[in-house]
Amino acid sequence: EEDSLSRCMTRLLEIDPNNYLGLCSKANKHIKEKRYDEGLQILERAIEINPDHFQAYCIRGDYYYFIRVKPIETINNYYKVIEQNIPVILLVPIVSRLFDLYMSINDVNNAHNLLNDIDQEFMDLYELQSRLSYIQAIKGHDQINQSIKQLKELMRHSPEKSEAYLYLANIYTLQKSNKVAKIILKEGVLAAVNNEDLMINLIHLETATENHEKAVVIINKLFELYPESQKGHFMRAMLWLEINEIQKCKDDYNRLKKINDQSELYEYLGMRILMDQKQYKKAEKMIEKHNELILYDINARIYTIICYIKTKKVKKHKELIRTMPHIKELKDNRMALEGMLAIYIEMKDEKKAKEIIEIMKTVNPSEIEVEYIEAMMYRDINKLDVSE
Repeated sequence: EEDSLSRCMTRLLEIDPNNYLGLCSKANKHIKEKRYDEGLQILERAIEINPDHFQAYCIRGDYYYFIRVKPIETINNYYKVIEQNIPVILLVPIVSRLFDLYMSINDVNNAHNLLNDIDQEFMDLYELQSRLSYIQAIKGHDQINQSIKQLKELMRHSPEKSEAYLYLANIYTLQKSNKVAKIILKEGVLAAVNNEDLMINLIHLETATENHEKAVVIINKLFELYPESQKGHFMRAMLWLEINEIQKCKDDYNRLKKINDQSELYEYLGMRILMDQKQYKKAEKMIEKHNELILYDINARIYTIICYIKTKKVKKHKELIRTMPHIKELKDNRMALEGMLAIYIEMKDEKKAKEIIEIMKTVNPSEIEVEYIEAMMYRDINKLDVSE
């Protein structure tokens, strides 16, 4: 049926080269064949012909969403779709993707507004309730217990669905209860039949708590089920980078390239590898090419700042530092704190570096790790007495 439709649309374009639906069909075909640039150019042409129809925006939004590039562009395209009178069958998945996009760029308010604004009869009640419970927990600490109760109730009624496990584990992670979060995720992996997102989050937690061997075991299981998992290859590559297995990291980078060389994960990993090899000029070029990632991903922004410091782009690194949240707002983001510490070490800013270390001491129970970081800072800043 798909081939028959494609032939009809090709014939339609032969008769009328400016036919909107024909152009959308052709663009979609090119994108499926990974001829992305050609597909996007055809979509631009279709939008010029009919800027008020939803289909071209929907195809372009889906392209950006599934390839995982340009989240702001994706959001803008999806809003062009939902502003129009579209079939409900299209509305539901787009609302779900918009929610995921807002959460990925830490825009909790817009994610909450989206759920409140939609006509609730169109949404799966389980999905809606699990997401609202999660949002409530993030926005107000006084509602955390109620949110946990609601999510547990959803898990009891629909144990085969993944969202409630995922959101409940995230809440426990925010509360520094990593052990409980891992238990929730493991239960979810069993109940939701090895759901990819649950496995990815479990890998992330094991890596964050430096249980590298356990993380590798789960990653290997993930690849048995999802051999082309982009997030899986990215997370394993980042794990190799963390434990200084550079060649293994590059191997996963090359696998990611074969799967999807348009992905932001691929680009970010490439930048990190270049920086690890002290090839800062090349890393800077990659950053300039894909600068939207810097706007919404704090960790990407941190490494960009370090790169600009290394390449002596003083104006650029100062501009980016001004866009960073206050240090105290990052206390729940261990990786971001470490990155900011690295920035202030590079800048020889002893006062700010000490401030970060004091925050790390309050949120990290490992005194040995803090002492190690502190000693490294003293040596790098070269102002303080190491014997302290």
